[in-house]
Amino acid sequence: MPAFDLSPAELERHRPEIEEPADFDAFWERTLKEASAEGDPLVSVRPAENGLRLTETWDVTFRGFAGDPVRAWFSLPANVAEPLPVVVEFAGYGRGRGLPHERLTWVNAGYAHLLMDNRGQGDQYGCGGDTPDPHALAPGGPGPAVRGLLDPGDYHYRRLITDAVRA
Repeated sequence: MPAFDLSPAELERHRPEIEEPADFDAFWERTLKEASAEGDPLVSVRPAENGLRLTETWDVTFRGFAGDPVRAWFSLPANVAEPLPVVVEFAGYGRGRGLPHERLTWVNAGYAHLLMDNRGQGDQYGCGGDTPDPHALAPGGPGPAVRGLLDPGDYHYRRLITDAVRA
């Protein structure tokens, strides 16, 4: 029976048996070591006009997977001098970072907020993204979740997760 045919109570108890590949840790250690060899991740931080009086925003570019530039918005409550906890957020599947005034929940709650662009996404809804995925060469269906799916070294999420670590 397909998993979506289970009752809500059965779904809550359902625990699939998935074995972790033997080289899982080595794969990610190698990937992150390669990423850290790119040096300091920060490329640029420029003030960005957001049209708001109570929020300050900067346009951030950092080096993600393979040193590729990844764009993000960094926002703070205006006129706050003390350090704040930071929330690092992906925009969500199919979305890009959009415009600097679109995602204000965290900054309005008093947190510093880094909203990362999802490489190669931003074309499904929202106001778009600014980070292409120059490595998306493997064939796949529509949507980034299947790009490079047959090869862990070329899989889209390898690049996306590395971007998150670099942020």
